[in-house]
Amino acid sequence: MSYSELIDELTNMAIKKLDPEERESRKQITQNKSLKTSTSAVEQQYKQNSRYIPSVIKRAVWQRDKGRCVFKESENHSPCGSKLQLEYHHEIPSANGGQSNLENIKLNCKRHNVHQTNFK
Repeated sequence: MSYSELIDELTNMAIKKLDPEERESRKQITQNKSLKTSTSAVEQQYKQNSRYIPSVIKRAVWQRDKGRCVFKESENHSPCGSKLQLEYHHEIPSANGGQSNLENIKLNCKRHNVHQTNFK
């Protein structure tokens, strides 16, 4: 390949990359790929007893719990509902084999997260 052919090829690539229609189609393809990533697929990538919580799981927990502490003192009490100092809480601790999945993670305020940790 000569220098002139290389320059022509690079110019065509740059024009294609900067073209608004091409950019929009690439954006749609990227969005479709991200929608196909399910939480179960992400969960399988990590060790079963890893303390790491993938961002996909964090977002799903945040949406499910509506950005509030869901700690209940008992079944008769309503949830705390605090929006301050929220932390991701493993119902079954990682040390006891708890997984970082949607069923085992919930949002707790710092006070209730520490409270539950002290009683397990």
